[in-house]
Amino acid sequence: WTLAAGGALVGLVTDWAALKILFSPVEPRRFFGLKVHGLFLRRQAEVSRDFGAFVASELVAPRHLWAALLAGPRRSNVADRIADALAAELPADVGADIRKRLVAVSARGAAEMAADPAAYTDVTADFVADSLRIESSVVDALGALPGAKFERVLHPVFEQDEVTLIA
Repeated sequence: WTLAAGGALVGLVTDWAALKILFSPVEPRRFFGLKVHGLFLRRQAEVSRDFGAFVASELVAPRHLWAALLAGPRRSNVADRIADALAAELPADVGADIRKRLVAVSARGAAEMAADPAAYTDVTADFVADSLRIESSVVDALGALPGAKFERVLHPVFEQDEVTLIA
Protein backbone atom coordinates (compact mmCIF):
# COMPACT_ATOMS: atom_id res chain seq x y z
CA TRP A 1 0.00 0.00 0.00
CA THR A 2 2.91 2.36 0.61
CA LEU A 3 4.07 1.93 -2.97
CA ALA A 4 0.60 2.88 -4.27
CA ALA A 5 0.34 5.85 -1.89
CA GLY A 6 3.84 6.98 -2.81
CA GLY A 7 3.04 6.70 -6.53
CA ALA A 8 -0.16 8.69 -6.08
CA LEU A 9 1.69 11.38 -4.15
CA VAL A 10 4.43 11.63 -6.77
CA GLY A 11 1.80 11.82 -9.53
CA LEU A 12 -0.11 14.52 -7.68
CA VAL A 13 3.00 16.63 -7.10
CA THR A 14 4.32 16.28 -10.66
CA ASP A 15 0.93 17.14 -12.22
CA TRP A 16 0.63 20.20 -9.96
CA ALA A 17 4.21 21.24 -10.83
CA ALA A 18 3.51 20.82 -14.55
CA LEU A 19 0.52 23.17 -14.37
CA LYS A 20 2.58 25.70 -12.40
CA ILE A 21 5.38 25.53 -15.00
CA LEU A 22 2.90 26.31 -17.78
CA PHE A 23 1.64 29.53 -16.20
CA SER A 24 4.09 30.69 -13.51
CA PRO A 25 5.68 33.10 -13.23
CA VAL A 26 3.57 35.40 -15.38
CA GLU A 27 6.41 37.90 -15.87
CA PRO A 28 9.99 36.68 -16.53
CA ARG A 29 12.10 36.45 -13.36
CA ARG A 30 15.68 35.52 -12.64
CA PHE A 31 16.52 32.83 -10.12
CA PHE A 32 20.18 32.05 -9.53
CA GLY A 33 21.05 33.55 -12.91
CA LEU A 34 18.39 31.57 -14.80
CA LYS A 35 15.49 33.27 -16.53
CA VAL A 36 12.22 31.63 -15.48
CA HIS A 37 8.96 32.29 -17.28
CA GLY A 38 5.73 30.29 -17.68
CA LEU A 39 6.00 28.05 -20.76
CA PHE A 40 2.76 29.27 -22.37
CA LEU A 41 3.69 32.85 -21.62
CA ARG A 42 7.20 32.48 -23.00
CA ARG A 43 5.71 31.16 -26.23
CA GLN A 44 2.94 33.77 -26.45
CA ALA A 45 3.40 34.38 -30.18
CA GLU A 46 3.26 30.67 -31.04
CA VAL A 47 0.36 29.97 -28.68
CA SER A 48 -1.50 32.98 -30.14
CA ARG A 49 -1.04 31.62 -33.67
CA ASP A 50 -2.27 28.16 -32.65
CA PHE A 51 -5.21 29.57 -30.69
CA GLY A 52 -6.13 31.90 -33.59
CA ALA A 53 -6.06 28.98 -36.03
CA PHE A 54 -8.28 26.94 -33.69
CA VAL A 55 -10.80 29.76 -33.25
CA ALA A 56 -10.94 30.42 -37.00
CA SER A 57 -11.27 26.76 -38.01
CA GLU A 58 -13.45 25.38 -35.22
CA LEU A 59 -15.34 28.13 -33.39
CA VAL A 60 -16.01 30.87 -35.93
CA ALA A 61 -15.48 28.90 -39.12
CA PRO A 62 -17.51 29.98 -42.17
CA ARG A 63 -19.49 26.71 -42.03
CA HIS A 64 -20.62 27.56 -38.49
CA LEU A 65 -21.49 31.12 -39.44
CA TRP A 66 -23.54 29.93 -42.40
CA ALA A 67 -25.28 27.34 -40.23
CA ALA A 68 -26.20 30.01 -37.69
CA LEU A 69 -27.50 32.32 -40.42
CA LEU A 70 -29.46 29.69 -42.32
CA ALA A 71 -30.78 27.47 -39.56
CA GLY A 72 -30.41 29.53 -36.39
CA PRO A 73 -33.12 31.32 -34.43
CA ARG A 74 -32.84 34.45 -36.60
CA ARG A 75 -33.08 32.74 -39.97
CA SER A 76 -36.24 34.70 -40.83
CA ASN A 77 -34.29 37.94 -40.36
CA VAL A 78 -31.75 36.67 -42.90
CA ALA A 79 -34.49 36.01 -45.44
CA ASP A 80 -35.93 39.49 -44.80
CA ARG A 81 -32.53 41.12 -45.30
CA ILE A 82 -31.96 39.22 -48.54
CA ALA A 83 -35.41 40.31 -49.76
CA ASP A 84 -34.69 43.92 -48.74
CA ALA A 85 -31.38 43.89 -50.63
CA LEU A 86 -33.07 42.48 -53.72
CA ALA A 87 -35.98 44.94 -53.45
CA ALA A 88 -33.56 47.86 -53.18
CA GLU A 89 -32.22 46.93 -56.60
CA LEU A 90 -35.68 46.96 -58.20
CA PRO A 91 -37.23 50.06 -59.78
CA ALA A 92 -39.24 52.23 -57.36
CA ASP A 93 -42.52 51.65 -59.20
CA VAL A 94 -42.53 47.91 -58.40
CA GLY A 95 -45.28 47.27 -55.86
CA ALA A 96 -45.35 45.79 -52.39
CA ASP A 97 -46.60 42.51 -53.84
CA ILE A 98 -43.18 41.94 -55.40
CA ARG A 99 -41.52 42.46 -52.01
CA LYS A 100 -43.77 39.80 -50.44
CA ARG A 101 -42.80 37.41 -53.22
CA LEU A 102 -39.13 38.23 -52.69
CA VAL A 103 -39.44 37.45 -48.98
CA ALA A 104 -41.08 34.12 -49.80
CA VAL A 105 -38.44 33.24 -52.39
CA SER A 106 -35.66 34.31 -50.02
CA ALA A 107 -37.10 32.18 -47.21
CA ARG A 108 -37.38 29.16 -49.53
CA GLY A 109 -33.84 29.72 -50.78
CA ALA A 110 -32.50 30.00 -47.24
CA ALA A 111 -34.36 26.81 -46.27
CA GLU A 112 -32.86 24.94 -49.25
CA MET A 113 -29.41 26.19 -48.31
CA ALA A 114 -29.96 25.12 -44.68
CA ALA A 115 -30.97 21.63 -45.84
CA ASP A 116 -27.64 21.13 -47.66
CA PRO A 117 -25.35 23.96 -46.54
CA ALA A 118 -22.14 22.45 -47.90
CA ALA A 119 -23.46 22.55 -51.45
CA TYR A 120 -23.95 26.31 -51.22
CA THR A 121 -21.53 27.58 -48.62
CA ASP A 122 -18.29 25.64 -49.17
CA VAL A 123 -17.56 27.68 -52.29
CA THR A 124 -17.69 30.86 -50.21
CA ALA A 125 -15.69 29.61 -47.22
CA ASP A 126 -12.35 31.07 -48.33
CA PHE A 127 -13.94 34.40 -49.26
CA VAL A 128 -15.76 34.64 -45.91
CA ALA A 129 -12.64 33.66 -43.94
CA ASP A 130 -10.50 36.20 -45.83
CA SER A 131 -13.10 38.93 -45.44
CA LEU A 132 -13.64 38.45 -41.72
CA ARG A 133 -9.94 37.91 -40.90
CA ILE A 134 -10.87 35.96 -37.75
CA GLU A 135 -7.54 34.15 -37.40
CA SER A 136 -5.34 37.22 -37.88
CA SER A 137 -7.58 39.30 -35.60
CA VAL A 138 -7.31 36.75 -32.78
CA VAL A 139 -3.55 36.34 -33.29
CA ASP A 140 -2.99 40.12 -33.27
CA ALA A 141 -5.19 40.65 -30.21
CA LEU A 142 -3.61 37.85 -28.18
CA GLY A 143 -0.10 38.79 -29.24
CA ALA A 144 -0.63 42.36 -28.05
CA LEU A 145 -1.83 41.36 -24.57
CA PRO A 146 0.49 41.89 -21.62
CA GLY A 147 1.58 38.65 -19.92
CA ALA A 148 -0.90 38.83 -17.04
CA LYS A 149 -3.90 39.31 -19.33
CA PHE A 150 -2.67 36.64 -21.74
CA GLU A 151 -2.44 34.24 -18.80
CA ARG A 152 -6.02 35.11 -17.76
CA VAL A 153 -7.24 34.23 -21.27
CA LEU A 154 -5.63 30.77 -21.30
CA HIS A 155 -5.56 29.69 -17.68
CA PRO A 156 -9.36 29.39 -17.23
CA VAL A 157 -9.37 26.61 -19.83
CA PHE A 158 -7.13 24.61 -17.50
CA GLU A 159 -8.59 25.84 -14.19
CA GLN A 160 -11.92 24.28 -15.03
CA ASP A 161 -10.32 20.83 -15.08
CA GLU A 162 -7.30 21.44 -12.83
CA VAL A 163 -8.52 19.11 -10.09
CA THR A 164 -9.15 16.37 -12.65
CA LEU A 165 -5.76 16.92 -14.28
CA ILE A 166 -3.90 16.78 -10.98
CA ALA A 167 -5.80 13.83 -9.50
